[in-house]
Amino acid sequence: MALLTRLLLAVLLLVTARAAVADEALREILKAVDYSPAQALRDGEEALRRAQQSGDKAKQLHAMRLITQAHQYIGTPETWDEVNQGAALAKELGDLNGLCWYMERQAWRWWFLERDENRMNKVFEEVESMAKEHHLDSCLAWRYINKSYGSYKVGRSAEHMGLLSKAHALFEAQRDTFGIATTLAQIGHAYGGPDANQEDQATAADYYQRSLALIDASVYRSFALETSRALGLTYHRRQDLRNARPLLEKSLAIALEMGVPARVAVSQFNLGTLAKDAQRPEEALGYFDQALRFFEKISPPDRYFVATVLGRAEVLARMGRRSEALEALSRLKAHFSQAEENLVTEVFYYPRAAEVYAQLGEYDEAYRAMKVLRERERRHGEQANTKLADELKVRFQVQLKESENELLRARQKEAEAQQKESEARRLTLVLALALAILLLGSLALYLRRRAAVAKVEASHHKELAEASAAANTAKSMFLANMSHELRSPLNAILGFSRLLVNKPGLPADVGEDLGIIMKSGEHLYSLINQVLDLAKIEAGRTTLSETSFDLYELLDELEDTFTLIAKEKGLQLIVDINPETPQYARTDAVKLRQVLINLLSNAFKFTKAGGVTLQIGASRVIRLPGVKGASSCTLMVSVSDTGPGIAEDELRQLGQAFLQAQAGRQAKEGTGLGLAISRNFVHLMGGELQVTSEVGRGTTFRFDIPVGIAAAEEVSSARHASSRRVVALAPGQPAYRVLVVDDRQESRQLLNRLLSPLGFEVREAGNGKEAIEVWEAWQPQLICMDMRMPVMDGREATQRIKATPQGKATVIIALTASSFEEEREQLLAVGCDEFLRKPFRDEVLFEVMQKHLGVKFLYEEARAAAVTDAPDAASMAALPVELRDDLSEALTRLDDEAIERTIDKIRHHDAGLAQALAALAKRFQYARMLALLQTSSEGR
Repeated sequence: MALLTRLLLAVLLLVTARAAVADEALREILKAVDYSPAQALRDGEEALRRAQQSGDKAKQLHAMRLITQAHQYIGTPETWDEVNQGAALAKELGDLNGLCWYMERQAWRWWFLERDENRMNKVFEEVESMAKEHHLDSCLAWRYINKSYGSYKVGRSAEHMGLLSKAHALFEAQRDTFGIATTLAQIGHAYGGPDANQEDQATAADYYQRSLALIDASVYRSFALETSRALGLTYHRRQDLRNARPLLEKSLAIALEMGVPARVAVSQFNLGTLAKDAQRPEEALGYFDQALRFFEKISPPDRYFVATVLGRAEVLARMGRRSEALEALSRLKAHFSQAEENLVTEVFYYPRAAEVYAQLGEYDEAYRAMKVLRERERRHGEQANTKLADELKVRFQVQLKESENELLRARQKEAEAQQKESEARRLTLVLALALAILLLGSLALYLRRRAAVAKVEASHHKELAEASAAANTAKSMFLANMSHELRSPLNAILGFSRLLVNKPGLPADVGEDLGIIMKSGEHLYSLINQVLDLAKIEAGRTTLSETSFDLYELLDELEDTFTLIAKEKGLQLIVDINPETPQYARTDAVKLRQVLINLLSNAFKFTKAGGVTLQIGASRVIRLPGVKGASSCTLMVSVSDTGPGIAEDELRQLGQAFLQAQAGRQAKEGTGLGLAISRNFVHLMGGELQVTSEVGRGTTFRFDIPVGIAAAEEVSSARHASSRRVVALAPGQPAYRVLVVDDRQESRQLLNRLLSPLGFEVREAGNGKEAIEVWEAWQPQLICMDMRMPVMDGREATQRIKATPQGKATVIIALTASSFEEEREQLLAVGCDEFLRKPFRDEVLFEVMQKHLGVKFLYEEARAAAVTDAPDAASMAALPVELRDDLSEALTRLDDEAIERTIDKIRHHDAGLAQALAALAKRFQYARMLALLQTSSEGR
């Protein structure tokens, strides 16, 4: 087996070995193997001998896995019999993790040793099916890692990155640090490589560094070796030789400690190549000679052997040791003339050999090398049957033939005029011809590769589009199901809370507790809607829902909420509202509230000392032409903290979904979605979320959004509209029969408790079939029909009822927990008369009943909370001079008690003004109160 194949198989099987680690004992064994493979092998053989003597099969399996792992480190893979015996024993013992471990080895051996891709895929499918069936998350995660190797063969495809994303999610759920590190390293492999551009190389380096930061190199030495080598090669490709060298030296040191000759030789080859490019020929020659002592023992010689000899020949040529360089090239030439054809190795060898021959002045040999490559390529044929590839091949053959004919003519002329031309002229002509042939051959190879790359890229784009469509469909189904499962119980929580709040004689403290429950439930309802909005954001379907609201009240609620958090963490919360900020605004209050909650939560999450400051200001008011009384301004918001700050290189990635800064990763909290949602919401509201940060000093997020300025009456009327409570049916109406259909008993009970006390006759049914039976016997005028139920769902029951003459007169209200607007049209199409989403408000249901049945209600005017108008200069000017002077002096001295006493005195003259001033004082808006006093004095 070639060295490259053996190394790749060893790495893959090493990764698979980590997959089934489920107990601390096996972790210790793996550490022992990592430290000393030879000693671990001896210990494993002794343990197996004792287990066989005692007949303990569990210990036999344990010892067999230890022996197998030690073989992988040493570089001597186990036999087929050993793998099959281990799998059979694991199956007999019911050790599913062990079975997963051995089946992965069987699959890879089918590919690397037998080249049977079908058998390999079949075994992998069995492993994946078993892991999913038995919830072996660790096994499944590593299955995704190994499966990604196959998709990586064609580049960084959608399938490849999707598999790594799934593995990363499973590892995070298990807090498997090594698994996360491996996933990050695989993403680095996907971005990096010899053909990657500088930007992708930089991204690959970042993922390698993050991967190495997660593991203990003294424990996971093999992983540290390979990842350090990959990072060093990436720096080498970026021409950063200063940073590349210590990493490659580190990989060599680890390989020497582990005593694995193959990895030692590969690391020596990498260092030799680095020294060659750094113009250190003596050092390079030393590394190449050490590596060659190992590679020469491999039969047949592989690509590492070829690369080492070519690198050594190039160094010898630079040092002027021409004969030694030619001798090295002759050995390779003899090997390729006798060995079986291998197009991959030959394409690597012949162009590089031609370059070294040309460097040594052997232009005939350079020409022959390219000619042999052309012959070999011709026999292998074109793998891509495209018109462009065929045309390029024809052009290459024609141009090569013309070059050969030109060479023959030149030699013929040289023979005729041999005595007239000098030796220098002949050498120049041969050089020119050889370079022309080399150039044409390189051009043909380049064009063929470009054609193949174009085909692969087209395939990638198609796969990406299909994967994106499938992901969106799956996400929509998941969100629809989660919406139903969350909204249904939330409907019961809010509904019963409203019933209790409206109950007469309720103690004040109980009423306050119920108010908290309702407020929390409505906030949870808002959060559920925001999660659903994430899907709409990605689909470009999110819209603004502008309402008029009390901005100061919203800020008060946030201040009350986060003041508790600040006290728990020993931090300070400052809410600074500029006096120019309007109290009543018009914009999407739900999205604004969510953005502020996200930013404040992040600030408190990462701040250990100091505090958090929320600043709210507004630009000058702009009157909108053509609209009476309409005006707007720009709301300016900033959230600052004294936390650890964010590094400049991390600011570019901040705000991307599922990505966190270093502080977030260290805190091991959050999902990385908060800033992504906030950025999209701010953009939707007409602004841009900006961030400035200084490491060790803190971070500031700010945004400006346009808002309308609302009148106090708008907020007051909106509150009043929702304050009218139905207390009974108006007299003189027929008896209304209502059928409540829902598979959830608490949902049926809620509607029964809501409607029965008002005078409605209510009956219940648990599914669509029962609903039809009750409807036929009872003939209700109204049916409240849930859509998702067992036995028979609401759609089918509605269609059957509406198909009858009597059913056409029955009003059916569809109750659903879905959040998708398209379902409304579908339900109306099957016969429903109205559509309500859970959780719904009582008054909305009553409005629907009034609309379709003509029901008349009696109302109780609830005492709506009065909207406190902002104090104006005219009201202030009407106060006695003494009171205004007392208030001004108290505000100037920042005397809280004096301010409160003065406001109490003002209450005897103007209760509304006192209430407004008390609201400003509660928020410490002293500057605004002083400005009003000054304006009122000027007016007098």
